[in-house]
Order: sequence, then structure tokens, then C-alpha cells
Amino acid sequence: MEERGNNRCRDCVVKESCLSAVKVISKETKIKLRRENLREAWEELIEEAWSKIVNPAVALNVSISQTDLLDVKADSK
Repeated sequence: MEERGNNRCRDCVVKESCLSAVKVISKETKIKLRRENLREAWEELIEEAWSKIVNPAVALNVSISQTDLLDVKADSK
């Protein structure tokens, strides 16, 4: 998007589609948006989606050391 100061969204030819998309995604993901500025709303939506989806998925990736595996094998005997 071409930088035009604070008027980026006001003069944008796809503003209505963009606004519709941010509303649909917000509704489908149950993310409540607090910002009225369209650009800030997108940023908020992306940040919230990241924290709801990506962060929990990364947290589930728990590393297991070889010593932990040895303890499990010993316990199962």
C-alpha cells in the first residue's frame, strides 16, 4: 500500500472490502476489536489471533531430554 500519511484508508479503493474482511474474521475468531481505525484494527486482530492460536501451539512443543526418556523406560519395567 502506498504511504499517504494518515489518509491511507480514507482514499483506498478497497476500503469497504477490507472493513468487511476485518469484521468477518473478528466474528469468526471471536476476537473483539477495540480500535476504530481500520489499520489499527487489523494490527489488533493479527496480534490477538497470534496470541490465541500460535502461542498455545508453540507452548505444547515440550522438549524431552534423553535422561527423561531413560526415566520413563525404568518406570515401565
